[in-house]
Parts: sequence; C-alpha cells; structure tokens
Amino acid sequence: MHDFCSKHHANEAMARPGGGMGASECKLKGCSKNVYRDPVTGLESDYCSRGHQAHAIALGQGMRTVTSHVQQVFRGGTTGATDFMLSVLSKSHHQYSSLCHQFISKWVKGGVPHVRRILEVKVPADIYGKYANYKKAKGNIRRRFHGTSCSAGCNFFVDLKGNPCSSRGCNVCNICTNGFMLQGNVGGTAKRTSIGLRYGEGLYFSSVSGKSNDYAQGSEKVGSDGKKVRCMFIANVTAGNAYLTQQVSLGQNMCPPAGHDSVVGEAPIETYRTDRAATGATHDTHTHTVGVVPVVRATLSPPASR
Repeated sequence: MHDFCSKHHANEAMARPGGGMGASECKLKGCSKNVYRDPVTGLESDYCSRGHQAHAIALGQGMRTVTSHVQQVFRGGTTGATDFMLSVLSKSHHQYSSLCHQFISKWVKGGVPHVRRILEVKVPADIYGKYANYKKAKGNIRRRFHGTSCSAGCNFFVDLKGNPCSSRGCNVCNICTNGFMLQGNVGGTAKRTSIGLRYGEGLYFSSVSGKSNDYAQGSEKVGSDGKKVRCMFIANVTAGNAYLTQQVSLGQNMCPPAGHDSVVGEAPIETYRTDRAATGATHDTHTHTVGVVPVVRATLSPPASR
C-alpha cells in the first residue's frame, strides 16, 4: 500500500513547502525514517508512510488506545435503540489530517479559514443500518461537505458543554443525534441564505467546502476568544446512479429523472442533491463535523478579514 499513485506525485508532494518529512522518527520498530508531514495542513503522522502504519498495526506495535486519539466523548439515546456518539478527535487521530487536507484544499476561494476542531459523528445503530442497506444496494460513495444552521440558543459545538441541544429547529444537533432527515427540514437553510433549491427538495452536498460554507451562515457563533466560528459536516454520500447536469437548476420532474437516485450539478461548482428515497444514504458512521474560525462536524475559524 502506497501513499501516492506514482513516484512522480510522491516527489512533488515531498518538494512542497512544509511537506514531506516531519521532525520525529517513524514509530514502526526498526524504521529510522522521519515521519510524513502533510504539505497542506502541516500535521505530522506517526509513521513515514501508510504502508508502515498498516504494518505496525498488523504487528501490534506502537498501538495507542482509542482514547489517546479522542479528547472527549458525548453520547445519548434518541431513537429508543442504541446511542448516538460524538467524539472530539485529537490531531493524532488517523483521519484528522486527511479531513483537514480535504477541507482546506477544496475551499476554492480566498480567505481560507482554519480548522478549530473535528468531531466524529456516529448515529444510532438502527439509523446506520438503513444507510448500510442503501449503500450496499446503490453504491457510488463520495465524501462531501454539508453546511446548515443551528438554533440561536445552541452553543454546543462552540463550548462543548452538556450534550447536543434538543431543539427541533437546530439542524446541527439533529444531524448529530439522528442523521440527515428530509422531514420538515427541506429548504430551510437555503431559504434563509436566499440561495434556493436548484434541484428540488432533497439533501444537498458539495465537493467544495467553500460552497457549503455559504449555507453555514446560520451556524455562525462567537467563541470565548471573540472569534467567529461556523460548523460544517463532511459525510459519505451514497449517490447511486447520479444524473449529471451543467444546468444551474432543473424542473421538479427532473429532480432526479426516472431511473436515477441523485442529481449532480457540475457547473460552476459540483453540488449533490440526493433523492427523497435516499434519506438513509447519508447516515454514515463516519460523518464528521469541521469547525471554521472567522470542517468528520468541524468548528471552523474564519480569516481575520471575514
């Protein structure tokens, strides 16, 4: 297993400022190479390559407990089945660097914010089961961003006190505890941002974090340090048989057309809209929130000019 598709791309990554080799040594016993440093986020891995990471895990070497990669855990029951669970990931978590990299590299506009924290979202098992069945039946999984709003009185993802709020109007907390749901929530965020529903009623995602940030205005809060923060989700979306279009909007009868499961708008920015029948398609166990300061839900910090 290699980190890059070719030696040429590996050399390009190594040559980027801040990328390539980190300061510490690989944790695989017997390896004296320096660890890998992500050229975009600057975060260092525990190993020199994914191959050595996998080898160390297979040998049981240098394995840390799960809690060493998680700073805090929140959980509770909402569906009468198993609990939801939110885990605040540490920077040493194996997914932290790749999530930061995707968020930053896919911003595609000026004033890139920085990631303040990342939470892993695990919905109750009965909800995840519906997603797993849909994923198996439809396939075509893509990791995409989703911006939404939260209630005015909710401050959970800013101060991480208590548990997610129970307000029905808080989309952020509802997604964390029950996954993505269409009922009663369709178009609310879009209407508040005056963007509208270009491809009919459905769940909207984008490959561009900067685009999803346009929908995250309603989640903006002010942290204890006086900086503005927003919340964004990164989710594995089951697109199934996607209908591709370069039109900026479609008629309701084309959202999606018969025989398709979702609509993908390719111009000017790729946007996904999943079918009504695909409600379970986004209930993935590896949904994350990313935070931006002014994000497997992340809190984001906006640039100073924001």
